[in-house]
Amino acid sequence: MGGSVEEYLLIGGLAKASGMARNIVRRYVKSFPGLFPGKRFGRVTRYPEASVETLQRIAELYREGLNAAEIKKRLAGAEPGEREKSAQSGIAPVVEPKTALEPAEGAVRDAARNEADERIVELSTELRRLTGELDAVRQEAVRLAGQVNQLTRDRLENLERQERLEARLNELEALQGPPAEFLRLPLVFRSEQGEYLGVTDKQSSQHFSLRDFVCIIHKNAGGRTDVDTSWQRSGNAGWRLIIREITSVTGRSKSHYVDVERFATPKGNLVAKLMDLCFDGQTMPPFFVYELFRQIGRDFT
Repeated sequence: MGGSVEEYLLIGGLAKASGMARNIVRRYVKSFPGLFPGKRFGRVTRYPEASVETLQRIAELYREGLNAAEIKKRLAGAEPGEREKSAQSGIAPVVEPKTALEPAEGAVRDAARNEADERIVELSTELRRLTGELDAVRQEAVRLAGQVNQLTRDRLENLERQERLEARLNELEALQGPPAEFLRLPLVFRSEQGEYLGVTDKQSSQHFSLRDFVCIIHKNAGGRTDVDTSWQRSGNAGWRLIIREITSVTGRSKSHYVDVERFATPKGNLVAKLMDLCFDGQTMPPFFVYELFRQIGRDFT
């Protein structure tokens, strides 16, 4: 059987040229092996272009109501150009029973092998395509992972930079201390009964402020005791007054602190609320704070 590979078609080519589905073409080739003389090219079998006409003729005969055996009798042994004449004249060619009715085992095996080989070729092509797509996806994943890592590093650096700036701002604020408006707020504490108590001069109606409290601390220092005060931020609305008391004779020092916070009372008054009072590492109980404010009240008024 001569001819170049360009003159022969695969099952897919037959399906495209005849306008039939690929599975229909395969079924016709298997059912009528004697009508489709295939030729091996490497691992696949191809069929002559005349097979397209044979496929279309088989489809026509099926539409006319003939079964497979009748179609084999009608077409077996006829050349492609003679099949339409035979159909029009109603004359069926005489064929050998084995050729017309019994498909050769070798042809069936060839058709099955050809179908398997074509499927292998198709799957190999699809595998190469999917492998290429997978490689592209992997490369994109690597690129995106690099971007994510860079963004993560940038975010961490920004957070560290922000923390350093906040720490520096706190240091600067600590050096300057609370703003004057905060120091002028009335200093109050919350009693065990839930009342907000402070000290007020009855004659001038002036409230005892946080500034007044700091002044008392420095005023009471002297003699053998030196007092040094500094401020430290405490939360968003609070400050800690750190008091360092040094005895000049012994050199012994004590550290105290007072935590205050900007606060609005239930009546809407803005005050500096005393949150905690610690002397030499000991937190003072409520009754001590109460007595302290009573003493301040006697001295202030």
